[in-house]
Amino acid sequence: MRARVGLTAGVLAGLCLGATGMAVASTQDTATGVITACVREDGMVRIPQGALPESTAPQSVATIRPTATPTSEGGCGAREQEITWNQSGPVGPAGPQGDTGAQGSQGDRGAPGLSEVQTVMGPEVSIAPGRGDHALAACPSDKIAIGGRYTLLEEKLDLYSDAEVRIWNAGNDTSNRYWSLSVRNVSDEVVRVRAWATCAKVGQ
Repeated sequence: MRARVGLTAGVLAGLCLGATGMAVASTQDTATGVITACVREDGMVRIPQGALPESTAPQSVATIRPTATPTSEGGCGAREQEITWNQSGPVGPAGPQGDTGAQGSQGDRGAPGLSEVQTVMGPEVSIAPGRGDHALAACPSDKIAIGGRYTLLEEKLDLYSDAEVRIWNAGNDTSNRYWSLSVRNVSDEVVRVRAWATCAKVGQ
């Protein structure tokens, strides 16, 4: 009597059969990934009876002779040798470290940095109603003006004035040594204007 058993397609492709063309069968423990088969003395390889999980559908079928003396548990018989292997091999050792890569090209030169930043106060300028004038603050000779501001005070008190004025040409001069502004007083009271320059060394 011949028995028909399910064969996994992966095992059929993976096991070397040799020149005799023997049939191959095996089962895999889905929990551990271990594949088990029985090898007879004549080289026939078969799946143990009842070892294939019920939930595993056969991929192909082969006809083989059952073992002459099967075990009561459905495993390999007395004249068979059980063989096992893993579906996935063990992780191999880490490879050697690769060679050091070539040095990259030098980057572009960065913009000059600022150092020794300071604020310089300019002289106070009083402007009568209806008149205009200029206020400026000069940086030290080894620094340039990188910005500035102004304050507008009342005539006699050091309080910020809310007098109406017109401001134009506020900014650095062409040499970047000064920060200045032009002011026209359009109010009916005297105002005092003071310029402040922000100065720094560049690229040092």
